[in-house]
Amino acid sequence: MKRAILLAVVCALAGCSKGTTNRVEEPNIENAVTEYDRGLTDGTFNGFLAHDQSFQNTLLLAHAGIPDAAWPANMEQLRASRRATIQQERDTVAFGQSQSACYLIIRQGGHISPPRISQVNDGSWQVNFSVSYDNPASSPVVLTTSGKTRRLRSANVTVMFLRAAADKDSLTKTKIVAAPNCTADENSFATFAVPPLDMQAAIHLSQQGGNLPSQYVASINSITGVSSDQNWQNWQQFLAAAAILKASLEQHGWTVSGFQPQSMYYYDIHGAIAPPSGTQQWIVGSFVMNGWGGGNGYRVVLLDHSNATATAFNVQDDTATATIAVHFEGCTPFCALWKDMHGLPFDLGRYVFADWNAWHDPALASLDNVNSIVVQNYAWDAFRGWHLA
Repeated sequence: MKRAILLAVVCALAGCSKGTTNRVEEPNIENAVTEYDRGLTDGTFNGFLAHDQSFQNTLLLAHAGIPDAAWPANMEQLRASRRATIQQERDTVAFGQSQSACYLIIRQGGHISPPRISQVNDGSWQVNFSVSYDNPASSPVVLTTSGKTRRLRSANVTVMFLRAAADKDSLTKTKIVAAPNCTADENSFATFAVPPLDMQAAIHLSQQGGNLPSQYVASINSITGVSSDQNWQNWQQFLAAAAILKASLEQHGWTVSGFQPQSMYYYDIHGAIAPPSGTQQWIVGSFVMNGWGGGNGYRVVLLDHSNATATAFNVQDDTATATIAVHFEGCTPFCALWKDMHGLPFDLGRYVFADWNAWHDPALASLDNVNSIVVQNYAWDAFRGWHLA
């Protein structure tokens, strides 16, 4: 008796089909489409999840193994998980060339035209509408026929709806669900233009990516000396060369140990050297040495800052190329050592600095005009924007 009274009240409020006393009116396609679209554009996903065929099947399977008393809490967990998945996919997955999940192309900020509903048969409908966006920063990402990602401005979309059996606890016999995928007419795609990339922004990208050197660095041996590979005129010249090298290092604050001749006419005088205190900020690493027993040497900064200027810059749609000149400045204590070592006789500095090519480059002897040229390529895609290619 109580159930009959309750159903009568429900029918009075919601409306029951003629001749029906125990069920409310069956859902109609117009309401289903409205709720579905609103659920995708209002950010709640409520109406979308209520009509998404894939999610409804998930609920059906999950409900079968969960007691009715525990079902509401479990259902909300499933809803929350599905919402999170949708949000993640919207940020990482492009709507495909023809078919893809509807929530990838219909989202917050979208303007949906009045749907055109065509009944295919007694239990299915084809729904066509157009969707458009004003802001490229929040519009969907689509994959074009050329395989490139773009931000969508507008498109014509089709989604299929069908009538299915309602859940066991529903007051209606049926429900209307939408197919998981939408079809978009590729010829209807209008996309936002690729944002411009200017020269300074390109240089900034290269600096952020670590592709432009900010300092000019060289290698110093931690063990050095004077070796017999030099064509010394006599033993006294050999000893004098070792003394000059040792004195020059000590003049720059280096600690020198060893540097004693092994024996008469054994042309090898060497020892360990350590940089002066207060220079740690310009020691940026180490390297494996060759000779004098190996070990690790010092990677040091000679010039501690740089300026970058693009000498050539070309942009073609979603690709760009820049030729960047990097000029180094700011002489450190190791730079001063480099300069003085170049003034020593017998080319003694080559025993201290391990960068053979740089050491013997006349243009680098004074470190007054040190430059480097970097050719950098860039690319743009809808998810990452402009980035290093």
